[in-house]
Amino acid sequence: WPPWAAAGRALGLPIQHIFAPDYTLPQAALHTPHSTILVVGGGITAAQVSLQLAEQTPGAVTLLMRHPIREHQLDSDPGWLGPKYQNGLHKTADYAQRRQMIQAARHRGSMPPEVVRQVRRAQKAGQLWVREGEVTAVVPMLKNGRIELVCRGGRHIWAEQVVLATGFDPVRPGGAWLDEAIAANGLPVAPCGFPIVDKTLCWAPGLYVSGALAELEMGPIAANIAGARQAMRRLAAASVHASDRSSGVARRRSQAI
Repeated sequence: WPPWAAAGRALGLPIQHIFAPDYTLPQAALHTPHSTILVVGGGITAAQVSLQLAEQTPGAVTLLMRHPIREHQLDSDPGWLGPKYQNGLHKTADYAQRRQMIQAARHRGSMPPEVVRQVRRAQKAGQLWVREGEVTAVVPMLKNGRIELVCRGGRHIWAEQVVLATGFDPVRPGGAWLDEAIAANGLPVAPCGFPIVDKTLCWAPGLYVSGALAELEMGPIAANIAGARQAMRRLAAASVHASDRSSGVARRRSQAI
């Protein structure tokens, strides 16, 4: 949560985050004539939420972005799908540098072309408003049932409901239970807290990772569908290798007997 949003939420203002466990569609605003809903964010999630709400209440939804629309087919350069950039990552022994490479590679706050086209169509049809601005503060009380937001530069925006779609903090998944497992088992981690694994995604004997936990080995694609496919191939290869080794040991034991 951005600090201004957390402060407003603590005061009981109608501010929600799309990824919060208690998120619900702002039904009251959806069914109130002339109501306004402000969606804050610049990426694909913000766009999709805005389009969904605008379909139910055309003209009442504003998508507020800190920057112009950024169009990218993938959330990182396609070179990360293969050796073009992954080789450079693997050659970097310093895991803090690997983390910097991954952060720099991400197209944060971007949308694929099809979603951009949907947003443009909704704008043209008058269903969705798109504005640029960065909220810095929220007035700590409702005015005529509306939240007053202050943007950088002094501009003010009002809305009955605010929905955040600002993404996740770049922290390692797993939370406290994984912290405990790391400490209890001496699992190797980088300064950023993410696992240090080998090319088969093995973290410890019999323990493998995938998804975001494999970022330092696979790069920024680790958490997306392409990364899941690559992880599956690596894990399958590791399983076959382990099976072959077990078969070889069994054969040697049989011959010895």
